[in-house]
Amino acid sequence: MLIDIGEPYNRRPRSDTIMIYSIQPCKNRILEVSIPRDSRVQIPDHGVMNINRAFEIGGASLSEKTVEQLFNVRIHRVAVVDFAGFTKLIDAIGGITLDVEEEFNEKYNVHPPLPTGRVTLNGQQALVYVRVRRSDIERVQRQQQFVHALYEQIKAKKAYLTLANFILNNPDVIVTNFSNSELLNMAKNANRYASYKLETVFLRGKAATIDGLSTWILSEEDIKNVHEMLSNP
Repeated sequence: MLIDIGEPYNRRPRSDTIMIYSIQPCKNRILEVSIPRDSRVQIPDHGVMNINRAFEIGGASLSEKTVEQLFNVRIHRVAVVDFAGFTKLIDAIGGITLDVEEEFNEKYNVHPPLPTGRVTLNGQQALVYVRVRRSDIERVQRQQQFVHALYEQIKAKKAYLTLANFILNNPDVIVTNFSNSELLNMAKNANRYASYKLETVFLRGKAATIDGLSTWILSEEDIKNVHEMLSNP
């Protein structure tokens, strides 16, 4: 979960990006489900509102409960990173190499502009890349492309232990309920997942404006499909 900083808006942070990951050995895949931050959901004990409000109201715990209730599944571990942590993390692995479309800066009015073509972005540039948008849905799809590139880069460099040790030595970067031993064991055994395909799921829906706020009404069919995919790994 990537969270915003909250301060410019005089409020507590909200979740900026929410992704669920499920390692599924029987299907030789890692499943990633991206939840648009403006998805209109029932937040336990607080009513119906955009899902990014859950973190503002009750932190990672309430966000976790909200996702569990939405898909009727159990979330076993949570990781939270803020904008500063994201930047440090990308810098720690030497940046992220991906394709930035030639018209990117003009399209999103990016200043200072990002390099375009096949480029390596540093942490601050990568943060701009995953955050700029004309619509939240368009941004979610770009974030999924970013995660694909990051996944392939970490595999190619076999940077599992480098990443795990950086997280352990910099507890301000990622706040998680993974234990130190769990993180190290995952890194040491990561090669077994190298052949797994990263499959992404985009939650369909329709845009709406409710009480003056933009929101995303999720497809009930997709909610049921995600439940099945996560419940039967």
